[in-house]
Amino acid sequence: MSRRLAALDRALVLLLAVVLLAVGLLALEWRLRLVSQDYPDEIDVPGLGRVAEAAWWPWAVAAAGLLLGVLGLVWLVSHLARRSVPDLGLPQSRADGRLRVDLSSLGDVVAHQLGAAAPLDHVRARAVGTQDHPVLQLRADLAPGARGTDIRDAAAQSAADLRRALPDTDVRLQLLVDAPRRRPLRRTTATRVQ
Repeated sequence: MSRRLAALDRALVLLLAVVLLAVGLLALEWRLRLVSQDYPDEIDVPGLGRVAEAAWWPWAVAAAGLLLGVLGLVWLVSHLARRSVPDLGLPQSRADGRLRVDLSSLGDVVAHQLGAAAPLDHVRARAVGTQDHPVLQLRADLAPGARGTDIRDAAAQSAADLRRALPDTDVRLQLLVDAPRRRPLRRTTATRVQ
C-alpha cells in the first residue's frame, strides 16, 4: 500500500470512527437524557411503519447486515500486516538496472552460520518488516547446556557479518530464542519387575 493510499485509508477510518462515535453518543443521550430533556419519546418518519411491517423487510435487513459483515471482514483481512519482505533493493542500483538481494536466501545462510557457531537447535530465518525497515528474524531453540555469552557472541558476529555484506542498507538482525524442545518419551514394550 502506497503512502498516499495509506493516508487516505487512515482518514476514512478516522471519519467512520468519528461518525459512529457521534451516532452512538447521540443514541445514548437520547436514551438517558443526561444533557437535555427535550427529545421526543418516538421518532416518527412518514411511511416507515408500513415498510417495517412488510413481509420482505426482515429479509432485506438480514441481507444488508450480512453484506455489511462480509464487507467489514474483507476490509479487516485487507489490513492484516504483510510482514514478509522477499527481496530488498540496493542503493547501488542505477536507472538502467536494479540490484536486489533475496532476503530469504540470505536469511538461510545467516541461520546456518548462527546454528554452527552457537549452541542453538533448529535455527530458522524469515524476512519481516517493510522495504524501508527490513528485519532478518532468526528463531531458534536453545540447546541443552547452552550459555548466554556464547549465544550473544555468535549473534553479534552474525550481525557484524550482515552489516559487512550489506553496508549501505538498514537490515536489522533479530534473534528470538525459545526454550529447549522436549524430547519425546520413548515407548517400549518391555516390562520391568522389581
